[in-house]
Amino acid sequence: MTIKQKLYAMFAAVLFLMLGLGVYASFSLKSQATQTDIMLNLTFADASLYTSRLAQADYMIQENPDFTKKVLSEAQEAISTLNAAKSQMAVEQSVTQVDTIKQGINDFTQLFERFVSAKKKQINARDEVNQAAHSVINGIDETLNSIE
Repeated sequence: MTIKQKLYAMFAAVLFLMLGLGVYASFSLKSQATQTDIMLNLTFADASLYTSRLAQADYMIQENPDFTKKVLSEAQEAISTLNAAKSQMAVEQSVTQVDTIKQGINDFTQLFERFVSAKKKQINARDEVNQAAHSVINGIDETLNSIE
């Protein structure tokens, strides 16, 4: 074998080695990108659920019905984001954990809707009591005014 042939053989070996490293790096980066997407989706789902819980607290304090829409929409956004993360997962245990989390969010929204229904009844009952009290007060005021 001549020096020229040896140089070509070494060049080919180095070229194949670099090609192999490039393919390996490409697959590694693709795997890292998938893991990053999963982590981002889980983080966004957590943020949506946190926003939903804040809206729940606002509803409980302010009794403003607009907050109920925010609670339900943010919970739905969390579920959608979890579905996106789940579609990229390969580990069965992780998929099961996401399903458990989604079920928990569904339970939360159902219980929140029951709470809203009960709160509306309470608000209506309170309004009726207030109206009855105002009626009595107005009657007393009218009676006192007629005495003068």
